[in-house]
Amino acid sequence: MTRKKVVVPIDGSEFSLQVLPTITEMFEPAQTELVLLHVAPEPEVIELEPGDPEMTFYVDQQEAGLRGNFADDMLPQVRKLQAAGFAASTAMCFGEPTEEIERYIADEGIDMVAMTTHGRTGLARMMFGSVAEHVLHRSKVPILLYRSFANGTKEQTQ
Repeated sequence: MTRKKVVVPIDGSEFSLQVLPTITEMFEPAQTELVLLHVAPEPEVIELEPGDPEMTFYVDQQEAGLRGNFADDMLPQVRKLQAAGFAASTAMCFGEPTEEIERYIADEGIDMVAMTTHGRTGLARMMFGSVAEHVLHRSKVPILLYRSFANGTKEQTQ
């Protein structure tokens, strides 16, 4: 039996992790592989002392460091998911979040996306945009959107 691959976009905030308990309630661990995905801005070459190669940090060094930091930060979540019986891992892409999430879904054979949404409307959505809304309208796989409310209730949309 093959596991269904579910990608969970993580923006680095605790808010983006709020979907995880819902996922563990809704999906069968033996049938589900979870990938915690973070999309970071493209790194740039940094020269601490221009012209001195020993004082230059290259893009690949920065990417490796960012990948390691994200994996370390998510290790408690990954271990918790694995302890519950899920296959769980982390992944990181670099670029514009909506484009990279779309690319990851296509390239990695993802079966579903599960993510939190702030549920912004009106002017707030126009100003800040919505990665969740963009993925919802452009994805070719099912999307689970999770929105928590301040009063403790929650809303799920599929």
